[in-house]
Amino acid sequence: MSSNRFKAILQYFRSDNKNTRETRRATDKLASITDVWQMFVAMLPKIVTPGSNITVDKQLVPFRCKCPFRQYIPRKSAKYGVMIWWACDAQTSYPLKGDVYLGRRVGDDRAVNIGSSVVTNLINEWLNSGRNIVMDNFFYICTVS
Repeated sequence: MSSNRFKAILQYFRSDNKNTRETRRATDKLASITDVWQMFVAMLPKIVTPGSNITVDKQLVPFRCKCPFRQYIPRKSAKYGVMIWWACDAQTSYPLKGDVYLGRRVGDDRAVNIGSSVVTNLINEWLNSGRNIVMDNFFYICTVS
């Protein structure tokens, strides 16, 4: 597909209803693309069966535009971006499940044990399946029961 054709299609592509976006945005920061993201994530485990090792990690997708859940991490080369938590097959690096970090909600207290909740959310489909879950030191307090 040529670049001009892609731009023409993208110009008319809408992933949600603009009329109801503001009411949905009150409860969902990802309201404009939630439906597309959920369809994408639902298709991931249907394509590949994970191997014996699954890895959980975070990814900062570079993004500098205005966004209510954009993160600033000074140690990264791309300091601004959208944080996505991924569960991937360790052998093929294929993503199995993903979750966009939307930050804390207005009025919520500081999140406690975020690593534990992220890991349990991402790997709940593969619990007690005999697979090894590998993660970095950010998740070191995590205990999955």
